[in-house]
Amino acid sequence: MATERFLKLSFITLIVIGFLAAFADGIARADFFHPFDPGVRGGTAGAGGPLAGLGAPEQAFFAAAKTVFEEIDSVSGTIPGEDVIGLGPRFNMNGCAGCHAFPATGGSSPVNPQVAVATLDGARNAVPPFIVANGPVREARFVRKADGTPDGGVHDLFVITGHKDAPDCSIAQPDFAAQLTSNNVIFRIPTPTFGAGLVENVSDAGLQATLSAQSGLATALGISGTFNRSGNDGTITRFGWKAQNKSLLIFAGEAYNVEQGVTNEAFPNERDDDPGCQFNGSPEDGTNLTPAATGNSPAAAFSSDVVNFAAFMRLSDAPTPAPPTASTTNGFRVSRTSAARPVTSSIKPPRNRASPARAKSPSSRSAISRCMPWARSATASARATRAAGSSVARRSGAWDSGSSSCMMAAPATLSPPSSCMPASAPKPTR
Repeated sequence: MATERFLKLSFITLIVIGFLAAFADGIARADFFHPFDPGVRGGTAGAGGPLAGLGAPEQAFFAAAKTVFEEIDSVSGTIPGEDVIGLGPRFNMNGCAGCHAFPATGGSSPVNPQVAVATLDGARNAVPPFIVANGPVREARFVRKADGTPDGGVHDLFVITGHKDAPDCSIAQPDFAAQLTSNNVIFRIPTPTFGAGLVENVSDAGLQATLSAQSGLATALGISGTFNRSGNDGTITRFGWKAQNKSLLIFAGEAYNVEQGVTNEAFPNERDDDPGCQFNGSPEDGTNLTPAATGNSPAAAFSSDVVNFAAFMRLSDAPTPAPPTASTTNGFRVSRTSAARPVTSSIKPPRNRASPARAKSPSSRSAISRCMPWARSATASARATRAAGSSVARRSGAWDSGSSSCMMAAPATLSPPSSCMPASAPKPTR
């Protein structure tokens, strides 16, 4: 009996060991304990159109402003297909829609067009090692200046040296290889602009009320922070790297100057004043005293590019969520009790007759909940931001991560998710 019992136990033990070995092998092969990335979501974009309920003049303004948003710049504005004046001397891209293209105009990073722009029209730029054709559009900021003092500013990737319409300009790109070696570079990808007018219309009181309502959860999760405020009127600012810009108009003006190098009525000075690279009067973009040939909108025809950019963002609708799945439903449930809990706020129709909320007044789960998640302080971005001399950090919207090849939250990190970079690409420094 003892021998028989021993044989049975040995047999069962071998079966269990074999099962566990097979199970472990299956886990290793299937990467069982790691999330599975299904790739870019298919179907329609669900974004990029105007707010519902706009009148005919507003619809015409939106359509014409979108056309302006999609225009391409050159230095002189005389190159066919690049007929907007003012590119450079330093720049990251030659048009708004070059970076804000996916899943529709106004979105975030597409497959990267910066590689081609580096040498367009004879330019002699070297492509930085963190820019790859199948990776995200990026801008670079330096943590500290050469003298060790805090920096944090954008250092444009490219210069107009060599451009066929920039004779005698001979400025050089920043030495990104050296900065990477010194761990002195942080990155951002473009944020989507869909529904930005709804964010602009949230009252300060609404934001404060939401902050107060979620203070208990924030404290429990170790989250802290404060609103950034305007140094001019003391109200809450909303747009930009650290939500430092008060309005979409200021946001557009800053981006036009910083990202494309185009001086405008909001930011009228060149960021690089090398005398050999000044080819146009300033500002290069301004109010049209005679109407431009821009669609069927007199408002757009007389407006500057910056005003049109702001109108396009202000009149654009928030994205439409894709149909829920079991996975997204579970993710939403988890997010409601996590640090990524969405901010919600009621929006009251403003009195400005040109405002998008005149046509659409969202419910309590409105602009912020659809366009921007809650901010977290304990991120690598926040640490780098503090190193650059500021305690203000902000996460970008993650509203439509499923339809982007790179997560919308990537601007708040020092490097994008690994799925945004090919295996052979240089890994960004931390």
